[in-house]
Amino acid sequence: SCDHLYWGSVVSALMSRYQVIIFDNRGVGQTKDEGLPFTIETMADDVMQLCDALDISNPIIIGQSMGGAIAQTVALNYAARIKKLGIINSVMKFRIVSQMALQSIVALRKLNMPLDCLVNVTLPWIFSDAFLAEEENINAFKQAVESNPYLQSLADQERQLNAISLFDSTRKVQCIKVPTLVVASTNDLLTPAEDCSSLADNIDSSVFETINGGHSSAIENPS
Repeated sequence: SCDHLYWGSVVSALMSRYQVIIFDNRGVGQTKDEGLPFTIETMADDVMQLCDALDISNPIIIGQSMGGAIAQTVALNYAARIKKLGIINSVMKFRIVSQMALQSIVALRKLNMPLDCLVNVTLPWIFSDAFLAEEENINAFKQAVESNPYLQSLADQERQLNAISLFDSTRKVQCIKVPTLVVASTNDLLTPAEDCSSLADNIDSSVFETINGGHSSAIENPS
């Protein structure tokens, strides 16, 4: 349910060395579609169609969490068209406990739970204990959420969760041949480091690294 603003702190560090394109996937932020069901493959096609529209060739594709699933799919379906791959806090198949945690947030939205309460429920799943120990971190995150004029709708959040639930690259990921960096966060509850490590083990041309923090690395540990 994050839009392109999630990447703000990371982009500023990369811009001196790279041309960086960030965007909103369908059903989030300012990217609207017809409201029909979609899959991770649909969003992978979107990525490459965006590259075509912007006349970008041989890109490095980087994705986090659901975006990591999209990145894997891009590498599988468009291998000849990309240069490298970066997968952050993502897996071959999302654990049931992770899916249930995200579905519980949707269930609370259906009960019209106030936004502040929804954020409080979400925080332990996406940030580490150390990050949440600092109250200013919590306040800054809440302010960012509350000030975002393009918060994802309930219907669109459900569509994204459905795409996540259908994703399973377990039997295909070995076919990824482009140089790949897989990054895991040591305190990630949604995509545990051991699951990210298993993903890296199944990609021949991969390098695996760990960093400190929880699931939302671009916010908690952008450097």
